[in-house]
Amino acid sequence: MKPPITLLKISFLLSLFLTLTTNAQVGIGTTDPEGILDIQSSNAGIVIPRVELLSTIDLLSVTNLKGGSPVKGTIVYDLGTYITEGFYYFDGLTWQNMVTPNTDTDTFLATTDQILTGNRNVNLAAFNLNFDVSDLGTNGLKIDTDYLELCRDAGNTGDGLIGTRGGLAFILDSNDNNSNDNEYFSWGEDGNPGQGTGDSGYNEYMRLDGTGLGIGTSSPDMKLHVVETTSNINVAKFESPEFPMFAGFIIEDTGGSNTARFAITPGNIANNSSGALSGVPAGNANGRNSVTFDVEGSIYDIYTFMEGTIRPGFDNLTSLGAPNHRFTDLFLVNAPTVTSDVRLKENITATNYGLETVMQIDAVSYELIDDETNRVHLGFKAQQIQELIPEIVTEAPETGRLGMAYTEMIPVLTKAIQDLNKKLDKLIEENESLKAENTALLSEVRD
Repeated sequence: MKPPITLLKISFLLSLFLTLTTNAQVGIGTTDPEGILDIQSSNAGIVIPRVELLSTIDLLSVTNLKGGSPVKGTIVYDLGTYITEGFYYFDGLTWQNMVTPNTDTDTFLATTDQILTGNRNVNLAAFNLNFDVSDLGTNGLKIDTDYLELCRDAGNTGDGLIGTRGGLAFILDSNDNNSNDNEYFSWGEDGNPGQGTGDSGYNEYMRLDGTGLGIGTSSPDMKLHVVETTSNINVAKFESPEFPMFAGFIIEDTGGSNTARFAITPGNIANNSSGALSGVPAGNANGRNSVTFDVEGSIYDIYTFMEGTIRPGFDNLTSLGAPNHRFTDLFLVNAPTVTSDVRLKENITATNYGLETVMQIDAVSYELIDDETNRVHLGFKAQQIQELIPEIVTEAPETGRLGMAYTEMIPVLTKAIQDLNKKLDKLIEENESLKAENTALLSEVRD
């Protein structure tokens, strides 16, 4: 009986593609297999069994013909119904994804995207991990066992970009030809990767170099250099949570001279002056900690703050307040002391002001117009005093406001008391004389 025609065809086709050697090697598409299974084809591939795993721990969807779990090393292609589509192999416990599909055309570390499906550790084992920037072997990024180093190709110029995210850039180093002439750290926005400060769109906020820290400037010339170009914007703020924790700015001299310097130049203080407040070492501080402030360009307006003392830098050259820049209150434990040494005076004469002057002065009570408390004060009218005692009245050049030295009324009042006392002595003398005459008359009448 002849075999069916179909079976003959199949046998003939298998003979064309399948060769079984005496060494139990199987060749498909070749008569000379080079391994236990050698499949060769120029226009076809192997179709791995396609399954639908329920999960990576699914042990039922793929069966073991001899029973039990799948054989370790079993390979399938999952269609992606329940888990990520792709090739999977069974490691004896779970199904492991062999390759993650690559859907883009970018160039990565390997020929396809290296996408992690879980946490991974890279153990350097005392070795370095280097990423070269040229075929010369020059490191662009070096991961050592205890640091991350960003390098540049020898001979190139430019910046080293640490990272960008959300338009912010962190940049290290801008030297030429690897010379150590201009290293810095920069932080800004809109920097394109690899361009740094050379990019026209890069807006630098802060720079730290060998000179100092610059905020708002790329060329700091002091340890801290802050530049603000917007008008009426505060550039620094010191704040504490609550009393008695004070926010402050500490100026400390470590050179041993017990002095410190504070300078703002050029600039205005509270927009009141075109001069600048600056600090200079205090003279004659007697070894006490001190700091001195003055108006730059002036040799007069200098004040020194020492331990327990605030004093002008020069004797009898500075003022505290003015008729148009007044203090509200002055609180003291003791009465103020005014220098009155006769050795410091000249042209000393007796004053002509006295009782006659005082009798022309109106003593008044009043309220200040710009005082919302409506506090009642006692005093005099400066315009009247200016007419009677002009020496103790001061007029502000800017506003014409009048102020008077109340303590200098004391000599006038003293002179008035003396004048009054002379009149009293004269009246007493006249009274005693009249009493004597009256006694004599009474004696004559009795006789």
